[in-house]
Amino acid sequence: MHTALKELPVFEYEIKNNPLKLLEHIGVLMHTPMRALYSQLGLIETFARLLNMRQDEKEDILTYMERFEGERQVLKSLSGSKFLEVFTKNTPESKKLGSDSKAQTKMIEESFETFSTAVFLGGANQRKYGSLMER
Repeated sequence: MHTALKELPVFEYEIKNNPLKLLEHIGVLMHTPMRALYSQLGLIETFARLLNMRQDEKEDILTYMERFEGERQVLKSLSGSKFLEVFTKNTPESKKLGSDSKAQTKMIEESFETFSTAVFLGGANQRKYGSLMER
């Protein structure tokens, strides 16, 4: 809380020597989620939820897919679908294709879908669907 108060732009001239203003801002901070103060936290939390999502033991694959798709859409809205472009260009598979090839362009365009599919399968019930990851 102390750090969050000090990082406010008005700390030095409005809050520092004014106990009433300090209490007002503490009240605001207590009711403001941290992700609203630090936009990166929202993105980190979204990545974490997506990467840690697992199909429940009694959950059917379609229900899991709906939950996953919701989180995937949140990630896509926060980061876009091109955040894997540089990574994909630097993979050995992409480098073999050549930087100007249509195949590499297609690989880059499909990188978010490929990433999403791998994460989805990784979170699916491994006893039922684990063999799909071996391919």
